[in-house]
Amino acid sequence: MNHAIRTAVAALALSCGMGGAALGGGAMLDEAEDHAYYFGYVKDANGTAVENAKIKMQTKAITLMTQSNVMGAYKLPVIGAQVNPGDVTLSCSKEGYRQTDVIRRTGSGGDGKDPVEIDCTLERQ
Repeated sequence: MNHAIRTAVAALALSCGMGGAALGGGAMLDEAEDHAYYFGYVKDANGTAVENAKIKMQTKAITLMTQSNVMGAYKLPVIGAQVNPGDVTLSCSKEGYRQTDVIRRTGSGGDGKDPVEIDCTLERQ
C-alpha cells in the first residue's frame, strides 16, 4: 500500500474514533501491544490550552493526524516497536497561530516501547 493511501486510512481511523490506526492488509495498531504511543498538550505562550489544534506525526513510512481536545490534549496510536521515537517528527498548527516550540519527553527505556510525550507551544499571529 503506498504512503498516500496509508496516510488516508490512518486519518480515517482516527477521525472515526478507532482505538488504533489501520495499516495495509487490514492490520490494526493496538495499545495493548508492547509499543510506544504519543501524547501531549498544545498550549499557547501563557500555558492556556489550545483546542482543535492539528497535530501531525510523521515517520519515513507513515503520517498520522489528530486534533487537540478542549484541554489541549491529544493522543496518537502506536506506530510499532521498529520505529525509533527519535525518528518521529511532530508538528502542531491552528489557523491564526504559529508553532514556537516542541518539547519531547521520553521514558527511561528509549527503546520504542515507552510512551512519548510531545508538547507543542503555539503563539497567536
